[in-house]
Amino acid sequence: MNLKLSLSLPLMLLSLSLPARAEVIYQAFDDPYLELEAQLPQLRSLGYAIIQISPPQKSHPADVWWANYQPIDLTRLENRLGNEQDLRSLIERAHELDLKILVDTVLNHMANVSPYIETLEYPQFSAIHFHPKQCIDYGDRAQVLVGWVGCDLPDLRTRSPYVRQQAKTFIQKLLDLGADGFRFDSAKHIEPEFFEEIQALIPEDRFTYGEIIGETLEESQEYTDIFPVTDYHLYGTMVDALKPEGDLRTLIDPHQERRALDPSSSVRFANNHDIVSNEGFYTFTDPAHIPLANAYLLSTGEGYPFIFKEDATDPITQAGVQFHRRMQGEPLLYPPPPSLTSDSASPDLLLVQRGNRGLMILYKGRVPLTLSDLGMLSLAPGEYRELQSGQRLQWGGEDPAPLSLDPESALFFVKQDERTS
Repeated sequence: MNLKLSLSLPLMLLSLSLPARAEVIYQAFDDPYLELEAQLPQLRSLGYAIIQISPPQKSHPADVWWANYQPIDLTRLENRLGNEQDLRSLIERAHELDLKILVDTVLNHMANVSPYIETLEYPQFSAIHFHPKQCIDYGDRAQVLVGWVGCDLPDLRTRSPYVRQQAKTFIQKLLDLGADGFRFDSAKHIEPEFFEEIQALIPEDRFTYGEIIGETLEESQEYTDIFPVTDYHLYGTMVDALKPEGDLRTLIDPHQERRALDPSSSVRFANNHDIVSNEGFYTFTDPAHIPLANAYLLSTGEGYPFIFKEDATDPITQAGVQFHRRMQGEPLLYPPPPSLTSDSASPDLLLVQRGNRGLMILYKGRVPLTLSDLGMLSLAPGEYRELQSGQRLQWGGEDPAPLSLDPESALFFVKQDERTS
């Protein structure tokens, strides 16, 4: 069954301002550093510019991913992923390829492994440097700042000048190795003033952001004057929009409707290591929705887009990364909701136009859909190529042929000219 769509309404475009140029972040989650070094040329060819690695400090010795998020000694860069020399080699090779290495860091807590956990005596810290053991009521902001994550990870007194200095020394060590930026794990468990001091160390040309799983927009916004933060609010909005009963039109400027953070201060993602590794996280009802969410994130050019490594080879995501790169600096435009022969199809469709040179069509419906009268869009005349299939369309003059959309799909059309051929 095909539903025929006619873009017969007058074209009214919503134009939104864009943040400064933001490259796509690739999360090389739990990848050993030397193995990742060998993958760098391929990642560069796929269009990634920033590679985020897992924490490098001496950590819990267990051979599982979460062990690297439980530090033992911040003075030693050595764990199951590699040592200091391996990290140095990775960074040097990345810089040769004009890639940046962003280091995941854990500054809130230490490991719950023997013998340290019994006495709270670590190479850098003693019992006086930790808050008393307390489980967290996440509805109580004061407890979030001093409680033990998971009730078992010793929480550092990050207001202590000594603790802050140890964190600064660790960050400076990584900067001296050539790190191009940082992700701050569990950032909402640390007072914002701590990060103001840390940021003072970091050159302005380095990129940093904080992991904030905000209970409210206000909680997330406590940190956005310091650095961008993870936008779990937009993530939840995308989860709802892509459900069978959801409405893709809620993704049009969600910040204005308090469904997302301001794009200029948000890292936007459809997947990450916490989502895939922890049961109970708010997640998509169907894994097929992840590339559709990536298509939206990458097509708008808003925020700082982030791609989890398991999704990087998906054809929709690959095309989205290329679209993002080619549309840098182009205004973001949303064509109005089209008139349809079936009103029920409208919530299943979203068109994202970039200037007059690019168009992304996102369709979450479960039956094929035919689009016609596309000549109504304000695209510049010329030839356009779809980045996945290579399909070519001629815009201008006669209306282009109708487009057929497969269920749960996304198409990316780019004008062919001296910049994109």
